[in-house]
Amino acid sequence: MIFLIFYLVSQKNEKQETNTESSSQISPGKLETYKLDSTGETILHISGKEWVVAINLSKFDSAEYPVPSMEQQPTRFLYQESKNLALSIFGEEFIGFDTPKCRNYYLPGLKEAIAKAGLENLEIQNRGDKVIAYYGYPTINPEIHSLNYFYYYDDYCFDFHITTLNKNVEIEEAYEIFDSIRMDEFKPNEY
Repeated sequence: MIFLIFYLVSQKNEKQETNTESSSQISPGKLETYKLDSTGETILHISGKEWVVAINLSKFDSAEYPVPSMEQQPTRFLYQESKNLALSIFGEEFIGFDTPKCRNYYLPGLKEAIAKAGLENLEIQNRGDKVIAYYGYPTINPEIHSLNYFYYYDDYCFDFHITTLNKNVEIEEAYEIFDSIRMDEFKPNEY
């Protein structure tokens, strides 16, 4: 079963005199999702931005709008499911970051969660221009593995997280999904 969740929160990484970070969530009304029938791509847009995240999710079976459980995660705005994969997309606003800083921001928390859960050690993989964090769940099910791809664009850090339920079949499909991710100009007349 595949699940897609685009979960976006805003956390401005502006250093204040006390050296702390201010944070605030983006309201659900600022999050927009479109489907391009011609390509099968899903378009994720933050109102007011001149860009979108485009990702090919043509293998996913269904979508529900608005997302179930909005009260639990109010900025989550897309849910899709299919077979043997789970995909979540998280985004946070960080002024002045880049992709390596995003990765360095997210990795310590990921390492801590992996250690607490007794999961397989984290492995960092280089795949073209992407750096993928890869880990497994041997005590739960040795076929289950997760991959995280961290990306930065226009003051936003993104964490694309895929969990596979069948390692031998879905790992390449997970990489295909990562490879389909692109940033594009917002074209409201096309959606």
